[in-house]
Amino acid sequence: MGRRSEHTKNQLKELIITASIKLISEIGPSAFGTRAIAKEIGYSFGTIYHVYGDLETLRYHVKGRILKNWYENLAAGMDKVEEKARYLVDTYIDLSEEQHYLWAFVFALPSDARENAPPWYIEKVENLFSLVIRAFAPITHNKKDAEIAARAIWPSIHGICVLAMAGKLDMVSSESPKDLAHRQLAIYMEGLKSLDMSPDPLNATAAGIA
Repeated sequence: MGRRSEHTKNQLKELIITASIKLISEIGPSAFGTRAIAKEIGYSFGTIYHVYGDLETLRYHVKGRILKNWYENLAAGMDKVEEKARYLVDTYIDLSEEQHYLWAFVFALPSDARENAPPWYIEKVENLFSLVIRAFAPITHNKKDAEIAARAIWPSIHGICVLAMAGKLDMVSSESPKDLAHRQLAIYMEGLKSLDMSPDPLNATAAGIA
């Protein structure tokens, strides 16, 4: 840790974000607080307010960084696989299990009201969800249908993660989270294949499949 005079405001922003994610990862969402973060970086808690204004603003920035990290990792992995939807389901469930504190922090209830969230944060959420749309594009052949499919199936995948994290999945199924998610995905994908979805050249190009 350098002396305080060695850190610019931008450097302090990065220190605070990094420390916040470290604390949440190791201890849990309850560790997110100005005093704990200040102690981690070796500054007074007033520094955090000086840099970010308030804890709510910092919370959005921390969640935004987590979403950005997930997006980059998921996008890189999707480029290497053929079965993108299955890959995305597996990796999303892995995230909820391996990074459960971060996952809980991002998706903790009560959730953020969309109208109260900063536009840049909404963009990061949509960027992450765009990967789900991309995973369905090869089946639906156009971006519009891919988005409809993604928004129909993904809440159930997310719900499986929520129930598993709460230790309540066995109330609805004896299967593992991945096995149950794969079953739901297979049923839905088979339904999509049975529909008459003729490729739209323009939308196919926009969906990245042409």
